[in-house]
Amino acid sequence: LGVDRAAGEPLDRAQAPRAIALSRDLVPALGVDFGTVRVGVCVGAGYAARPLEVLKNDGSMEAMATRCAATSRRERCKGIVVGLPLARDGTESEQSVLTRLFAGMLADAACADGVPVLLWDERYSSREAEALLDGRKDAADVLDAVAACVILDDFFAEDGAGAENVEPSPAARAAAAAAA
Repeated sequence: LGVDRAAGEPLDRAQAPRAIALSRDLVPALGVDFGTVRVGVCVGAGYAARPLEVLKNDGSMEAMATRCAATSRRERCKGIVVGLPLARDGTESEQSVLTRLFAGMLADAACADGVPVLLWDERYSSREAEALLDGRKDAADVLDAVAACVILDDFFAEDGAGAENVEPSPAARAAAAAAA
């Protein structure tokens, strides 16, 4: 059970669809804060995630998914955690719908590597990242990567309980099996 950072109320992660528990078995892990303008990326091994980069989103989710899968491969990650920006009341937002589409493409791109993609409730992660960066001159340049760190650290603090598994498409699974 997590805590809503803004309201201080418990979150019911058990209600997440297709929730799976992920322990520290899938480390290192890539953390992703997907946005329509920028995508923050970090890597972590169960604690103290470190920012890797902020990628400019050119509008192609498929190309961004391919870039993130390549980063996961380069960092030898065993799991990818994508922040899911739910509304304050826990309902889906317009951005969460786009994030789900991106996560599906990322699951396809990472399928050949056998790397699972999980969605994690990221409410208030950007606000927490802003607070962590308060006063830094480069805050605007690294905000999204630090938000990815907040997402990944929160995921590990909860041992991944309630994370939503994103299944690769049947076509991606077939292609991965054929390549193996």
